[in-house]
Amino acid sequence: MSLGILAVALFISVDLGINYLNSTFIDVNDGIVCISFFKPFLGDDSWSVYRFFKAFSNSLWITFAVALENIVLGCVSVTRKTNFNCT
Repeated sequence: MSLGILAVALFISVDLGINYLNSTFIDVNDGIVCISFFKPFLGDDSWSVYRFFKAFSNSLWITFAVALENIVLGCVSVTRKTNFNCT
């Protein structure tokens, strides 16, 4: 379950990262373009470079926390398996 949440969080972070990079090239795109997979869930179309950056930054922190949780859960799982085999 936690690994699935990590995959979703990573997918969202990559998606927002691509949109943030795309929003920084305003001259090439003739404005800020949202090419997100999650565009129906993002709400309004008034996204700025700062708003993309904040969303991307927040999603990276959430992805980091979920990845850290997976590492801790993996270590606990390995520790439990080795403790049960020793007794």
